[in-house]
Amino acid sequence: MDEIPFPSVPKALLDDLDTRFPDRCPPLGMSEAEIYYRSGQRAVVAFLQDQFNLQNEIFTEEEN
Repeated sequence: MDEIPFPSVPKALLDDLDTRFPDRCPPLGMSEAEIYYRSGQRAVVAFLQDQFNLQNEIFTEEEN
């Protein structure tokens, strides 16, 4: 099956999402549901960071 290309991920978007949804431990007393919800938010940021890195790795290889 052919892989569907992912749209370009701007660095400014990643920086903003990383600020809004930081990678940190949950505070004591946070509900399980809230922990899962925030973990999901962070998973999306990590996915986009991976896509950004892949896109820039490919771009850099094409320049050489």
